[in-house]
Amino acid sequence: MINLLLFLGGTFQHHSGREYELLLITNQQSDDQQKFPTTAVYKSKKDSLVWSRPIQEFIQNFTLIA
Repeated sequence: MINLLLFLGGTFQHHSGREYELLLITNQQSDDQQKFPTTAVYKSKKDSLVWSRPIQEFIQNFTLIA
Protein backbone atom coordinates (compact mmCIF):
# COMPACT_ATOMS: atom_id res chain seq x y z
CA MET A 1 0.00 0.00 0.00
CA ILE A 2 1.26 3.47 -0.81
CA ASN A 3 2.08 5.79 2.08
CA LEU A 4 -0.61 8.46 1.76
CA LEU A 5 0.95 10.40 4.65
CA LEU A 6 3.44 11.65 2.06
CA PHE A 7 0.54 13.26 0.19
CA LEU A 8 -1.33 15.01 3.02
CA GLY A 9 -2.55 18.33 1.64
CA GLY A 10 -2.37 16.95 -1.88
CA THR A 11 -5.18 17.22 -4.41
CA PHE A 12 -6.86 14.01 -5.50
CA GLN A 13 -9.44 13.49 -8.22
CA HIS A 14 -12.36 11.14 -7.68
CA HIS A 15 -13.33 8.96 -10.66
CA SER A 16 -16.40 11.27 -10.98
CA GLY A 17 -14.04 14.15 -11.82
CA ARG A 18 -14.47 16.08 -8.55
CA GLU A 19 -11.34 17.26 -6.71
CA TYR A 20 -10.54 16.82 -3.03
CA GLU A 21 -7.77 17.72 -0.60
CA LEU A 22 -6.46 14.88 1.59
CA LEU A 23 -6.57 16.15 5.18
CA LEU A 24 -5.82 13.20 7.47
CA ILE A 25 -5.21 9.49 7.72
CA THR A 26 -6.89 8.16 10.88
CA ASN A 27 -6.71 5.00 13.02
CA GLN A 28 -3.37 3.84 11.60
CA GLN A 29 -2.31 2.40 14.95
CA SER A 30 -5.64 0.70 15.69
CA ASP A 31 -5.36 -2.82 17.06
CA ASP A 32 -8.91 -3.54 15.87
CA GLN A 33 -9.17 -2.69 12.15
CA GLN A 34 -12.64 -4.26 12.03
CA LYS A 35 -13.99 -1.80 14.57
CA PHE A 36 -11.68 1.15 13.80
CA PRO A 37 -10.42 0.85 10.20
CA THR A 38 -7.74 3.13 8.82
CA THR A 39 -9.55 5.92 6.98
CA ALA A 40 -8.78 8.84 4.69
CA VAL A 41 -10.36 12.18 5.60
CA TYR A 42 -10.70 14.56 2.68
CA LYS A 43 -12.34 17.88 1.80
CA SER A 44 -14.15 18.88 -1.37
CA LYS A 45 -12.40 21.67 -3.29
CA LYS A 46 -15.80 22.80 -4.59
CA ASP A 47 -17.86 23.24 -1.41
CA SER A 48 -15.47 22.38 1.48
CA LEU A 49 -17.60 19.46 2.69
CA VAL A 50 -15.49 16.95 4.64
CA TRP A 51 -15.75 13.22 3.97
CA SER A 52 -14.06 10.03 5.09
CA ARG A 53 -13.85 6.47 3.81
CA PRO A 54 -11.74 3.38 4.43
CA ILE A 55 -8.24 3.81 3.06
CA GLN A 56 -8.56 0.95 0.56
CA GLU A 57 -11.66 2.54 -0.98
CA PHE A 58 -9.87 5.89 -1.18
CA ILE A 59 -6.92 4.34 -3.00
CA GLN A 60 -9.24 2.57 -5.45
CA ASN A 61 -11.38 5.62 -6.24
CA PHE A 62 -8.97 8.59 -6.20
CA THR A 63 -5.92 9.65 -8.20
CA LEU A 64 -3.27 12.11 -7.03
CA ILE A 65 -3.21 15.13 -9.39
CA ALA A 66 -1.23 17.79 -7.46
